[in-house]
Amino acid sequence: SAADLSSKNDRNDAARMAKAILSHDVTPVWVPSPEIEGLRDLAGAHDAATARLAAAKQRLLAFLARRGYAYGGTTPAGNPRRYWTYDFLRWLDKVRPADDGGIRALAALRNEVEAAAETRDDL
Repeated sequence: SAADLSSKNDRNDAARMAKAILSHDVTPVWVPSPEIEGLRDLAGAHDAATARLAAAKQRLLAFLARRGYAYGGTTPAGNPRRYWTYDFLRWLDKVRPADDGGIRALAALRNEVEAAAETRDDL
């Protein structure tokens, strides 16, 4: 009845649940084990670390672009050069901002990328 539905108490709830069970209106629910929950947590941490790495790389590339440093050109096959390759990292080692603030910022951004990559790799 409408009165039963409007009044929330244990007795009414138990009666509704008993009727649902008897009429087979209740479907089983899978409850994950602690191991599965741990894997979900690990996957979530890995996704978060991947996002942090992508953001750190983007900040470093934005810093380089603001300062006028451009890694470009093409490969011997004529394809555009890709970032975060061995050649890119060697090129990045040669980048030397003229001011002390730029040098420190570049070092901090590179450390941030390396730390984020290490964290993701550990996961």
